[in-house]
Amino acid sequence: MAIDSYITVNVPLREYQLAITKTALFTNTLVALPTGLGKTLIAAVVMYNYFRWFPDGKSLYTNASVNAQFFIRTELQFEP
Repeated sequence: MAIDSYITVNVPLREYQLAITKTALFTNTLVALPTGLGKTLIAAVVMYNYFRWFPDGKSLYTNASVNAQFFIRTELQFEP
C-alpha cells in the first residue's frame, strides 16, 4: 500500500472484511452487509487509519445501535 496503514485489530478480521477495509482506505466506499457481519469493525479500522494520517482532521460515525457504540469503545478500545 502506498500509505502506511494498520489493519490489525484485537478481534479477528474475516477475509471479506479485510478486502472491504483495504478498498475503503483508498476509495469512497459504501458498505452494505447484513446485521452482524462487521460493518462497525470495518468503519472503526478505517477511521483509526484516518486519525493516524490526518491527526487534526475530523471523523464522524453514526449509527442507531447502542451495541455498536459499546463494541467500538470496549472491544476495539477505540477512543479518538
